[in-house]
Formats: sequence, C-alpha cells, structure tokens
Amino acid sequence: MKAGAGHAQPPHVHVEAGDAYAKLWLDPVSFAVSAGFNAKEMGEIRRLLEQRRDECKEAWNEFFSGKA
Repeated sequence: MKAGAGHAQPPHVHVEAGDAYAKLWLDPVSFAVSAGFNAKEMGEIRRLLEQRRDECKEAWNEFFSGKA
C-alpha cells in the first residue's frame, strides 16, 4: 500500500498487485475505486487497512505537513 499523493483529497491509500488496483479512503475505510481484485481479496485489503488505519493516517499527516 502507498499513500495517495493528492493532499486536496481526503486521506487515502492506493493498492496495486499485478494488474489489479484499488484506492481506499481512510476515514471511514471504504473503497473509492477497485479493479481486478476479487471479493475475497477486497475483504482482506479492507481488513488490513482497518487494522493499520491510524498508522496510515499518521503517515499521511506527517507527509503533508512536511515532516516526512
């Protein structure tokens, strides 16, 4: 997973695996876009992001505050 680059947008991450792609909002955790992941994979992605949401939001805030 990688943090999204557009600060004008709410905090989000991008997930890529092979030809599959997803963009997920962090608050609340939800899919903005998904292509190529099956339902099981999407569930796993969402579960992992929910577990690490606070860490991802902290990294987002540090990056866009110039402290990263």
